[in-house]
Amino acid sequence: NLFSHMGAKARAYLKGRGLNQDVVRTFQIGYAPNSWHALQKYLVTRGIEIDVALKAGLLGRGRRGSFDWLRDRIVFPIIDVYGRVVGFGGRLLEGDGPKYLNTSESPLFSKGTQLYGLNVAKESLTRGSRLVLVEGYMDVVCLYRHGFSQVVASLGTAFTRQQARLIRRYTTDVVVAYDADAAGQSAAM
Repeated sequence: NLFSHMGAKARAYLKGRGLNQDVVRTFQIGYAPNSWHALQKYLVTRGIEIDVALKAGLLGRGRRGSFDWLRDRIVFPIIDVYGRVVGFGGRLLEGDGPKYLNTSESPLFSKGTQLYGLNVAKESLTRGSRLVLVEGYMDVVCLYRHGFSQVVASLGTAFTRQQARLIRRYTTDVVVAYDADAAGQSAAM
């Protein structure tokens, strides 16, 4: 949807953040339209059952049934080290609601076991090279845009032992560059 007429606002936002099409394609960034059922309809036409999409965290369930979890958001696929999409994060473009949402925890996705951007960063990591650990998707993508390919995000300020073990497979030299707000500074400590 990012490159359709529906994605114009999202493309403008990404362009305003200095992201070109190469970066967008490298990280497979997309757009979830402002619709309660667009993804649901798409999945059904592909033969994917609603219950499966609910278990995968792609849809939510409310009083009136299932609905698209990510709406009117720039969508960042969370890709594991094997190149498999295991979850999604979405950045709100405007309006009320959490600035960022992730797909819910599922058998495929656990926020505490993944690092956003590791699928890209691992290509340039060599034993002993330095890795920068940041908080979020846009941090990774913007640094990549400016020539820093060895950057990953912990998907928020919570950094887990599983994420540390994952990093250690590639390097032991890590710079923590969390946000300068209180939550980021506390997490860095």
